[in-house]
Amino acid sequence: VAIEKKLVAHKICHFLGPLLSRHCEDVLWVALGFLHKLSIFEQNKDQLVQSIEVVCRLAELAGHQNLEVAFLALRICYNLSFDHRGRTVFITQTSLLGKVLTACQQASSRKLAFKLLYMLSTETSQRSVI
Repeated sequence: VAIEKKLVAHKICHFLGPLLSRHCEDVLWVALGFLHKLSIFEQNKDQLVQSIEVVCRLAELAGHQNLEVAFLALRICYNLSFDHRGRTVFITQTSLLGKVLTACQQASSRKLAFKLLYMLSTETSQRSVI
């Protein structure tokens, strides 16, 4: 936890965001692993949600053919869904909803997908879209 707090101070999320556009699965897996650990902290969550490109890229990665990459992206999306702006961007500007519904059909990601669906449904102004 001490290391994560130091990374919060250095604003490392700004450096990890551009790595999500890479195509190498190993780089994606490492970057997503760091972002997952860092997205627990509110300061990092706020930094990630401010970048619409990162949020959109995370939604794209939730449908990645590598199941580990897709699951990590779903976990980060779940962490970001606790923020009002994150939920709004996920619902209005990404195709995350379809990918979450697909994840509901897979036994390995069903529990997380239902949690994420619940969090997205808490946005009362966007319920008609869901």
